Amino acid sequence: MVYLQSADDVGTQLDQMVNGRPNWSMRFHSVHLWEADAAAALAGGQPGLAVLSPLMAGATAEMVEQAAAIVVGAAEPEPRRADLLAILGVFAEPLIDSTRYARMIGRERLMASDLISYLIDDTVADRVAKVLEEAREEVREEARKEARKEALEEWRSMIDDAVVATFPAAPISLIPLIHQLQDSRQL
Repeated sequence: MVYLQSADDVGTQLDQMVNGRPNWSMRFHSVHLWEADAAAALAGGQPGLAVLSPLMAGATAEMVEQAAAIVVGAAEPEPRRADLLAILGVFAEPLIDSTRYARMIGRERLMASDLISYLIDDTVADRVAKVLEEAREEVREEARKEARKEALEEWRSMIDDAVVATFPAAPISLIPLIHQLQDSRQL
């Protein structure tokens, strides 16, 4: 097990209990990254350890720059190298400002990360879905307003016909007053 911080440490033994009784148990080796030396990890020049170095003891912003240089110079395919740089950026956030890190690495290099591309695509898809749903709701609301308007016009026409049929001698000037009524009980 690799523990990133001391709060994650749950020990070196995993026990399965069934009905309160031990079923099986397994011991494993654990690595406490916060106890490892960041400088020693960088000295080896290994991209994997360089990416983890911000989580280690003694890590600094300058060491993050060294770690990035190790990853950039690594003999890894570009998408994998970009993914490692993106992960390094996440782990390095407590040590170096994200904007500074992005300028240091280069946006293009970070954007080459399959992980970043996936997250961006997912975010864009979520935003597009939200905008489409808002547009659909606006269309539905406009349709409801139009339906209410048509129903009101129909209601007014029926009232006009009823007034003329029931009170043929009523002055025509009453019709606009009747149209102003909002409650049929007022009629």
